[in-house]
Amino acid sequence: MNESSIFQSILQWWDAIPGVMKVLWVIAIPSTLLFLIQMVMLVFGFDSDHDMDAPSGDGGLDMHTDSGLNLFSVRNLIIFMTVFSWSGITGLASGWNTGVTFGISFVLALGIMIFVAWMFKKISTMGETGTFDIAKAKGATATVYIPLAGASKGKVNARVDGRLVELDAVSLTKEDIPTGTTVEIVEVVDRQFVVVKIK
Repeated sequence: MNESSIFQSILQWWDAIPGVMKVLWVIAIPSTLLFLIQMVMLVFGFDSDHDMDAPSGDGGLDMHTDSGLNLFSVRNLIIFMTVFSWSGITGLASGWNTGVTFGISFVLALGIMIFVAWMFKKISTMGETGTFDIAKAKGATATVYIPLAGASKGKVNARVDGRLVELDAVSLTKEDIPTGTTVEIVEVVDRQFVVVKIK
């Protein structure tokens, strides 16, 4: 089978599937690719997930639940879209009703998204318990995880005592520091958060 016949077969398959299924495929393909890229980055220590900016009632950012779970992040949005689209494709291909399929897909995707957010929350706080001493973070190099806006707190990831930890942080100069910026931890305040400056 040559490339032309393969392409023709794909076009015929695409024309034959219903509109709702096409929408799900359009969501599934890019979200799955992004999901795989994020997993590879996570395995090799290049995780760059960050909060989705959205205004809160007081003009700040408020996208966390009371439990501290960060539901509205790029990682979790990609997971939600991936699970939702593939669940929908599977359900419709099995002959399920569209409404039932979408309902089950939404609940399943939401459940997995919450579980992943909880899991990463546990992982990120592991370094804050047990034998971890935040004072040892002083002088360490870190990467901004949640942007530091002016005098507002953000978060940084740093390797301290051989472990990767997530720490609340503020900018030494009160300047905005975007996600992915390499910074140096210059001070630990009240054993609760760190002060950083751009390296």
